[in-house]
Amino acid sequence: MTASADQLLAVLLARRGIEVTGTQTIRPGDRAGDLPLSPAQQRIWFLDRLGVGDSAYVMGSAHRLTGALDATALAAALRLLVRRHEPLRTSFAERAGHPVQVILPADDPRTAVPLPLVDLAETPAATRQTRLDRLARYELTRPFDLGRAPLVRATLVRLAAADHVLLLAFHHVVCDDVSARLLLAELISGYAALVAGRQPASEAPPVQYADYVRWLGERDPAALAAQEAYWRDHLTGAPGQLDLPTDRPRPARPRSPAGTRPFRLPGRLTSAIEELRRREDCTTFTVLLAAFTILLARHSGQEDVVVGVPASNRSLPELESMVGMFVNTLALRTDLSGDPSLRDVLRRVRQTSLGGLGHRDVPLERVTELVRPARGASRQPLFQVMFVLNGTDSGPDPTAGPVDATGGLAVTAAGLDGGTARFDLTLVVVERAGQLAGQLDYDAELFDPATAARLVAHLELAVAALAYTPELPLRDLALHIPADRARLHAGLRPVTGVASAGVDAPGHVDAPGYVDDLVAAQAARTPRAPAVLGDGQVLTYGELDRRVDRLARRLRTAGVGREAPVGMALRAGPDGIVALLAVIRAGGAYLPLDPGHPVDRVGALLADAGATILVTDATGRDLLAGLPVTVVDVADPADTAVPTPADATVSRARRPDQLAYVVYTSGSTGRPKGVMVTHRTLTALATSFRDRHGFGPGQRILMIPPLTFDASVGDVFPALISGAALVVHPDPAALTGPALVDLCRVEGITAVDAPAALWQRWVDDLDGHRLPADLPLTVMMVGGERVSADKLAAWHRLTGGRTAFYNHYGPTEATVCATVFRSAPADGAESATGAAGPDSGDAPTGGHLPIGRPLPHVRAYVLDRWMRPVPYGAAGELHLGGDCLARGYIGRPDLTAAAFVPDPFSAAPGARLYRTGDLARVGPDGQLEFLGRVDRQLKIRGHRIEPAEIEAVLDEHPGVARSVVVARGQRLAAFVVPRQVAPSADELRAHLRSRLPEYLVPATVVALAELPLTAHGKVDPDRLPADTPDEQRPFTAPATATEVAVARIWSRALDRERVGVDDGFFDLGGHSLLAAPVLSEVNRHFGTRLPLRSLFDAPALAAFAALVDAALPDAPAPDPVPAAAIGAHRGPDLRAEAVPPDDVAPLGTYVPVADPAGVLLTGATGFLGAYLLDDALRHTTADVYCLVRAGSEGAATARIEENLRRYGRWRPGYPARIVPVVGDLAEPRLGLGQRAFDALADRVDVVLHNGGSVHFVQPYERLRPANVSGTVEVLRLASRGRPKAVHHVSTLGVYLCPAYASRTVTEALPPDEPQGLHGGYNESKWVADRLVRTARERGLPVSVHRPARVTGDSRTGTGNADDYFSRLLRTFAETGAVPALDHVEDMAPVDVVAAAIGRLSRRPDALAADRHYFRPGLSYPQMAEVLGGLGIPVRLLPYRDWRAGVLRAGPSVALGPFVPTLAEEDGPREHPYFDCVHTERATDAAGVPTPPPAATLLRRYLSALRLGGEATGSA
Repeated sequence: MTASADQLLAVLLARRGIEVTGTQTIRPGDRAGDLPLSPAQQRIWFLDRLGVGDSAYVMGSAHRLTGALDATALAAALRLLVRRHEPLRTSFAERAGHPVQVILPADDPRTAVPLPLVDLAETPAATRQTRLDRLARYELTRPFDLGRAPLVRATLVRLAAADHVLLLAFHHVVCDDVSARLLLAELISGYAALVAGRQPASEAPPVQYADYVRWLGERDPAALAAQEAYWRDHLTGAPGQLDLPTDRPRPARPRSPAGTRPFRLPGRLTSAIEELRRREDCTTFTVLLAAFTILLARHSGQEDVVVGVPASNRSLPELESMVGMFVNTLALRTDLSGDPSLRDVLRRVRQTSLGGLGHRDVPLERVTELVRPARGASRQPLFQVMFVLNGTDSGPDPTAGPVDATGGLAVTAAGLDGGTARFDLTLVVVERAGQLAGQLDYDAELFDPATAARLVAHLELAVAALAYTPELPLRDLALHIPADRARLHAGLRPVTGVASAGVDAPGHVDAPGYVDDLVAAQAARTPRAPAVLGDGQVLTYGELDRRVDRLARRLRTAGVGREAPVGMALRAGPDGIVALLAVIRAGGAYLPLDPGHPVDRVGALLADAGATILVTDATGRDLLAGLPVTVVDVADPADTAVPTPADATVSRARRPDQLAYVVYTSGSTGRPKGVMVTHRTLTALATSFRDRHGFGPGQRILMIPPLTFDASVGDVFPALISGAALVVHPDPAALTGPALVDLCRVEGITAVDAPAALWQRWVDDLDGHRLPADLPLTVMMVGGERVSADKLAAWHRLTGGRTAFYNHYGPTEATVCATVFRSAPADGAESATGAAGPDSGDAPTGGHLPIGRPLPHVRAYVLDRWMRPVPYGAAGELHLGGDCLARGYIGRPDLTAAAFVPDPFSAAPGARLYRTGDLARVGPDGQLEFLGRVDRQLKIRGHRIEPAEIEAVLDEHPGVARSVVVARGQRLAAFVVPRQVAPSADELRAHLRSRLPEYLVPATVVALAELPLTAHGKVDPDRLPADTPDEQRPFTAPATATEVAVARIWSRALDRERVGVDDGFFDLGGHSLLAAPVLSEVNRHFGTRLPLRSLFDAPALAAFAALVDAALPDAPAPDPVPAAAIGAHRGPDLRAEAVPPDDVAPLGTYVPVADPAGVLLTGATGFLGAYLLDDALRHTTADVYCLVRAGSEGAATARIEENLRRYGRWRPGYPARIVPVVGDLAEPRLGLGQRAFDALADRVDVVLHNGGSVHFVQPYERLRPANVSGTVEVLRLASRGRPKAVHHVSTLGVYLCPAYASRTVTEALPPDEPQGLHGGYNESKWVADRLVRTARERGLPVSVHRPARVTGDSRTGTGNADDYFSRLLRTFAETGAVPALDHVEDMAPVDVVAAAIGRLSRRPDALAADRHYFRPGLSYPQMAEVLGGLGIPVRLLPYRDWRAGVLRAGPSVALGPFVPTLAEEDGPREHPYFDCVHTERATDAAGVPTPPPAATLLRRYLSALRLGGEATGSA
């Protein structure tokens, strides 16, 4: 709220009897001691501690500086800003879990703000903008440390001599939008004064933000209590989330860069808003908020909407130009129930706004505490959308257009977007010079640009409706642009011109006759072609037609006539196909039955349908004996005569609306429903299906569904009317992935139609394989359930992009299939099946596939409860119409009337729509997306829940193959099928909590060997086992020491007599403001450093105590321990582990790249990784992609920067070329989605694989995921697309086994013998080493680099202060003793090793070789001599005495964590002798510098350690 808005608010509030006073004066006070935070600052500080606000609350801006620039003057102007304004010199500390602010003096050197210059002028133009964007994104989003002032930074980027970009960032905790504009204007004016030789204003303002905070604390507590009561009443029972459909699943930790969609309202509409504002006695703010609320309600389907609104507290004159954080956020809740008019909505929003703004002094975090909404790590509580209106008086805006600072220097907005989305959506509108313009900021991880553009268009429609038709009922408001309206009213069918309701052309197809006639016509064309293969038979089209005709004659004789249902108890196969065609030809309607079902059930279905004739075979006759029907044998041996041409066909009269078949589906009441399908719809389906999939002669289609499943209709008739052959397998559900591949090759199968669950199992079965090039399969069709997008990507990878993929959707009532999504082969080429068609599209990068677009004979509508199309992108119930609808349910007119409703979009008499009961939306590309079942929606403890959302997150866990979530009373139960080893329930709950609010986390998680399925392959919820109910869960006392201690802390803080292991912190009354001091006490008690977020990630005491245990100080071991110190370890079969999967092999020939454009580096946050990264950035022009475990790209880059700074390797320009890849070596595809994985493979030319888990105490099984599986994924990436050179950093530890003891080992001797390797680490490195060498044998250019001990920088002494060798040296100094050992410790300086790997990786003649890096160092007596020379007194002791002294010292010495690994006796060392002459020759030729003598190295290392454990110098 701006100043003028405040004044207007006061007037409006006064009319309603609410008085606003602002007569108090703020007086300056002293700055002694710790100062409190304002409520707004407390909230941001809390979010920063929680990890939510690390990037979201960085206020970044980019400004283009054109003209001659005096960088020195600009830096001086920036320093002056910090001197004048205390908030910029403020840091935030924590005292007993509570935040305080500390203001540094103006002359404190710590307040100096550097202005580094990054020169991109020499960067090629083709990459300059990309690197500028990358640098801006980094500088404008990287987190601040709130404990270190100043909370402002700036970077100057030089693009040319007279062209610069200034990147300026403040933290929101000390600055709001108005302050940022004030500071920018002051910076420009100060710069102008300095370059003109004038002295800019330097005196500090008389009162500053700390004075304002003190003034806030002096307000009347009673007034605040009344305001708190208002918010408690206003928000109690509000929905915890806004269910806006998103384009992608919500990420675990939403910190993505924000997308932006700008807009400007037409002048005529702005004038209409002004008129409405005057007429309704409200503000522009109210009108725009009402329109935004309407938009959100229509897109979410909710009538209760909460929007966040910032309210500035600059009501006093002295605050108007003060720098600081004055914004509180109000949660404005509007009730849209009761069918209001738009005017009613406007008035409700006005009332809500006035109430909220009149009680705006209560900070949002306090409101959250009072209301206690459901919390989740991936969503903001209370609201997820914001509305911001900035007025003309909101401060100077020098970036609105060019500003001439001085001397021709123009300042303009640079147009670089580096922001991070704080909310799902933020609508920002600026009111300036009578115009309304703005932007919709959106979370780019959730929404596509096309969706944002549509939302903006719909917003303008809502504004226009409010302004021009305020009496319109809200339910009648159609938020459709003309093109969308036409498509929606046409049922998503293509339209020409603007369509309107009543036009029935789309979805109507003139079907060419009857399916049996079309099959007969095909038989006449190709009588010798195979039609059906199965049961050891090959039935040609001619034979099929003759058998059908003979059986049809017998059926007519038996009494089959028009509309007569005929039971058919046959398995899929030649006999079954003959029977169903014969029934149709005889004029009847076939009723498929399962001969294996109980006789009573079969009899009940026959009776319900009124069927008196049953076609079966001898087996079926025996199984179903006794039924009161006439049985006709499908293969009567007496009927063998070949008919003459005169009687070759059965004459009959039919109509298109006559029944063709009846198929039964399960009913919600337990009684099956018989769905009646007519010839018109059957023929329409068959011809549409044939055309859409390109079926034709020469193709063979594997039929998976049984005849009792209506999906079989989509195989039988499209195939047989097209001349293709049906292949029937006797037990298709038993087919494994490899068996499917073999079957396709043997039978020449070109297309497969399978349930989605079976297909997904095939994909899992074939993981790691590459399908043969001669596989004839060109079409894969699936349906029945949602399909994972990642599974599709894996399928395309398996097939090499040679197979078109179709996702089918359609209920039985809409004749098998209504919509189709086609994912074309990866290369975009046409497949053998024909054109891509209008239903083709790209699969999403996560979540599930769309269900596509309607087939030509189908119309599809997504409607609200008033049968009106919902806006594009909004969720609604899917309705189907056109020539696809069944007649209804046999004998069930009541159910038919409820499911088949009048079609308001058709002018045809009696036209109907089928209500599918499925939630869907139209995606940004026009594809339908299935969202779940309407009847699966649950309401538990007031929360509306869609189980599919929980299932989607569960299915993303690597240990879960499939899941289903159901309600058990007022709680959720999840049932999961594990992939191999079942994840624990706690692990799965933690996974869910990282992605979902607490109320979406099931109370119970049950592992099953398989989910119970219906006969049609769908999950059968009625057969799920009863889980253990725990509404009356007994109290379970804490058991472990950690649980007991945590329970005591919680009990004191929460004033609870007892706390059990199953109790949740927030369930017991905990809240966010209490979380910080509680966590502070936990960390103090245990000596841990758990982040605040941990309490939200694991709110139950048992889970939180487990986090505490995991965070307790552990023994780090990042450097090889002498082999004698580790006992022998019996591990897994390492040779079996070291066989790479089939897809680790290049498809093409490697082409060396002299100047790589992209380099992938793993392990960039490690010791050697820092130097490898520095080497690549210094000596190439490549972008370096760094795989990092982090919550976001910004956090990943921060980790990389921190690591480079630790070793003095950081340069300001590096962020322009560092590309963070958020992932995990231990996860499949490096933790990336399939598309991201493939894109990374396409962008990089070289891989430096240096990452892994380094721990010499953990067993192989713990290290395998990162060190072995991660190496496999790296090799997969290198094999994808064009082959890439891989430089794998192994270790000479792979030779530390008896086979190589005391032997001379050269680079030519491969480490092929693992027997007797010491420890899980060396075992895992041996397996990885063997894997990469096998990949080399398959044609991948792999170099293996095997260093021994990597020690500190040879120039500066900078090293890893926590590795074994550094701790050993420090222990010598601490104990004053060195063991008298004879052997020599090796020392390979990190800069030399990195330079060697880097330079050799850039020499094509040095590829695909093994390199060893072993440099002998000093003996222990020699090390003692060097220590003494530096004035560190030490004495040589026998090893046993020295070890005893270290054991006595225990944790007090640096080597303390390694004490358990020290061998009791100093036995003889039988290490190999490493001869590295070939590597040394190669490194000499590459110009790698030779390190100084070992004694010199050791002196530098010791000097660096004495300076504090880490060197600070750089080279």
